[in-house]
Amino acid sequence: MKTTFSLSRRFAQNGARRIPMCVGFALAVTLLHLNATALEVDLGTANNFAVLAGSTITSAINGGDVGLSPGTSITGPITINPSYTTHVADGVALQAQTDLTTAYNQAAGLARTATLTGQDLGG
Repeated sequence: MKTTFSLSRRFAQNGARRIPMCVGFALAVTLLHLNATALEVDLGTANNFAVLAGSTITSAINGGDVGLSPGTSITGPITINPSYTTHVADGVALQAQTDLTTAYNQAAGLARTATLTGQDLGG
């Protein structure tokens, strides 16, 4: 399954390489909503997760698979609805982390399509 999003190479070079993997995944999902030329990047098995982190999960999660690898610390109010699962330091979480890294590296290597300096990416 391919997930399509637009990514500014300049934005990726200036900020995304310095943020944790879980924030990188959130950034990829957020970029789905940008109004620019669409480029395809396959998230692989990482596409199945609502949250995918590398060390610790500390915030509320409601609805979606949760993955954590190589870390094992999940704290905070977490609700996993039936049909969703939690993967902590297992093969599924490790594969999702590998797929996320591959997708990030592919996206970071794409040509810049827009300059997002000074734009609100949150709202």
